[in-house]
Amino acid sequence: MHPILRLLRPKQWTKNLLALAAWVFTASYTSGPKTVQVLLAILCLCLASSATYALNDVLDAEADQNHPTKKNRPIASGEVSSKVGILIAVGCLVGAFVVAWLLGRSTVLALGFFLGIHLLYNAFLKKIAIADVLFIGIAFVQRAALGAIAINVKISAWLLFVTGTLALLIGFAKRRQEFSIPDIQEAETRIALKGYSQPLLDYLVVFSATLATLSYGIYVIESDTARAHPSLILTAPFVIFGILRYLSLVFGRNEGGEPESLILKDIPLLVTIALFGVMSVACLSGLSLPFLLSPSK
Repeated sequence: MHPILRLLRPKQWTKNLLALAAWVFTASYTSGPKTVQVLLAILCLCLASSATYALNDVLDAEADQNHPTKKNRPIASGEVSSKVGILIAVGCLVGAFVVAWLLGRSTVLALGFFLGIHLLYNAFLKKIAIADVLFIGIAFVQRAALGAIAINVKISAWLLFVTGTLALLIGFAKRRQEFSIPDIQEAETRIALKGYSQPLLDYLVVFSATLATLSYGIYVIESDTARAHPSLILTAPFVIFGILRYLSLVFGRNEGGEPESLILKDIPLLVTIALFGVMSVACLSGLSLPFLLSPSK
């Protein structure tokens, strides 16, 4: 892969698909204009994310050179100069705001908040244990929220909570895998690892998985969307299996260090995500279960 493309980290763009959450769960996929808007929202997030990655690599270049894997990043390895990295970051940032402007003022404000949180993370949050992973959860929630704002629909607070807790699961699983590598513990770019212990990370991974499972269960039963579409409960088994499968990979194979790669290469997870999407659309499109009580009006 070309160094400049690696600087943009296209593998990380999969996170921005969270912007589709509101589009799916409000059945906005039936609207052509809203579909175009959500695709623009994803493009906006991809550009903004790449801007933060490039800027972060410029700022952390010296520390990354002492990291066992980050030393191979384009700027740390010298394949791309810091000046070019800054130009790319600025270009992506301008592009992100142009796209956000096309979607409306609210999207511009949401994008500004998204970038502001990233600045706080790079400034000091990434050095504080627990706070570093909480940031990941907030960033995931922001992606889902920006998707809702872009298509001008309201999204359930429970769905945002589910998004955040799933992000915590991924974040703590990643820290757990990093903790098992001594060279990463000692690296200056992972100062927060010093605030963790192996047992604590094990507990946090399980705790986050439990929160995610329970909150999704509540969402498919008690949310306004679920009350309007009771059959949404049929999507719960896919979420439960997906979470348990992820835990089996984290604890059984000590994976989770690169969640975006793990999800893309694990066939059971990919199939589960695909079936979850199909079932969600079916439930929101009118699939009914006669034996379920209808919500009271």
